[in-house]
Amino acid sequence: MKKQLLLTVTAFLASIVISVAQIPNNVPTSGLIGYFDFNNNSTDLITSVTPDINTAIPTVDRFGRDSSAYQFNGSEIVKYSNPLMPLFEVGNSLQNFTANFWMKAYSLHDGFLAGAFGWGYYIMFNSQGRVKLAAIVIGVWNEGATNPISINEWKMITVNRTNNSTSIYVDGVLDFYFSTAPNNYDIAAYNKSNCWFGADYQDNNGYFNGELDDFGIWNRSLTQQEILDLFSSCELNNLVYTQPTSQFATLNSTAQFFVDTQYPNSSYQWQTVNGFGVQDLNDGGQYSGVNTNTLTVSNITTLNNNQPFRCVLTLGECSDTTNVVYLSVSTSIEENNLGLIGVYPNPAADFITVSSNQSLSDQEYKIFDPSGKVIKSGVLQSNEKQIDISNFSNGLYLLFVNGHPAQRFSVLRD
Repeated sequence: MKKQLLLTVTAFLASIVISVAQIPNNVPTSGLIGYFDFNNNSTDLITSVTPDINTAIPTVDRFGRDSSAYQFNGSEIVKYSNPLMPLFEVGNSLQNFTANFWMKAYSLHDGFLAGAFGWGYYIMFNSQGRVKLAAIVIGVWNEGATNPISINEWKMITVNRTNNSTSIYVDGVLDFYFSTAPNNYDIAAYNKSNCWFGADYQDNNGYFNGELDDFGIWNRSLTQQEILDLFSSCELNNLVYTQPTSQFATLNSTAQFFVDTQYPNSSYQWQTVNGFGVQDLNDGGQYSGVNTNTLTVSNITTLNNNQPFRCVLTLGECSDTTNVVYLSVSTSIEENNLGLIGVYPNPAADFITVSSNQSLSDQEYKIFDPSGKVIKSGVLQSNEKQIDISNFSNGLYLLFVNGHPAQRFSVLRD
């Protein structure tokens, strides 16, 4: 019996961890009782409740990610009838709460954003461009609305009930509030059969024309700082999806560095490091594409040898910086005075042999990984040296001898 109980508790805790793990990292989880990310599904990530009606259309979200928001444009709705839904919980308990979500309206058109009979509230966007909140007070709808907000732009809306007032924030800033006495709410008189997004399902009208995303519900009132942080802090991890790699080039040639991201609306700024520290690059001279995902360095000279580069990606309040990578310029045999250096086998698995037609005695070597980091170094003692690379991962590596680029090789294992 104890073992069975332990397994049950363990499974329950695991389900909580799995749910919470999907919540964006800028969302406070204390008191969070419902979260709908609308990432091509409408399941509540906290309670795992699914809708009995979902005709909303997956669309691009405010970060440019496909199928990561829901579109409503005249007939779509997401409707739940489970009485354990968080909308019912906060309404029937007459407690402080917060509802926070993102919206983008397509037109000045009366439409319901969210509501629940039994919640005691509904939220809508009206033909004056205002977000309107209605609450049941002693059997009568009491309404308040924000100042007009822009259409065709993502806006974060926060409904916050605390003590004797209910407030609406737009993009983290208080826009409207009205006084409400908690003991005057007459919620019990209303049926508790459903709650919905995108329309008034109870009367089958008031369809919203726009998009909704990231709807969170708390059984407490968030602080003003928490609301502001929801708007201004970063919810994204790892803007950088594919790191740039170090490049070899010859004199007067061209080299390119490439970075990739999952978020197509990101902006880019390539940088280099010189005697003045980290410097933003500008288009012109040797450089082009400094604000794109591909940096091009043209007319390469010996001054570019071992030059470091990195890229900073930015999306809203989020930013991420790539690894530092290097441009290695191959110079002539006379300049490095090393003769022809070879590396074999190439590709390699566990060992490489470095050889030259001239003596390599007392020459220092360094091996750089694809991110530009030195992962192995030492001193060569003859014109042939075996080097252990058994702990290297698959990829392209750069061999430098006496501070000069000598050869590149690949590591490839089955």
